[in-house]
Amino acid sequence: MRYRRPEGPEGPRGSREMNADAVAGELRLSDGRALGYAQYGDPEGRPLFFFHGTPGSRTLAQLFDAGARRDGVRLIAPERPGFGRSDFLPDRTFADWPDDVSELADALGFDRFAVAGSSGGGPYAAACAWKLPERLTGTASSAA
Repeated sequence: MRYRRPEGPEGPRGSREMNADAVAGELRLSDGRALGYAQYGDPEGRPLFFFHGTPGSRTLAQLFDAGARRDGVRLIAPERPGFGRSDFLPDRTFADWPDDVSELADALGFDRFAVAGSSGGGPYAAACAWKLPERLTGTASSAA
């Protein structure tokens, strides 16, 4: 199995906002910080974590909602520490981000998933490829 889907309403708290099909949520991480995120695309699709640029937020991924839905992709857009709903993390490094992504993936029920970063989010995708190779099905980075 490439990934597993959540079995029920357990897991991160979620609420409907933005467009009718987007699900926004907040996960309390093991260190007590909040991690904000939104989900777009196909709720039953292949998981792809999208990392926004700098500045940015979870709402950037809304631009890709229709394409993700069409292509069978469940697009999860977490906000990095200090952005949107995510609590700031003093002295953070790129190497800290994969731990947050892993906690969110676990909470959503994914063993394996892909990551993509846009602009300032690219180095965070690379950090996940470096630190989580056994969990990733793919990695992409783009800049304009």
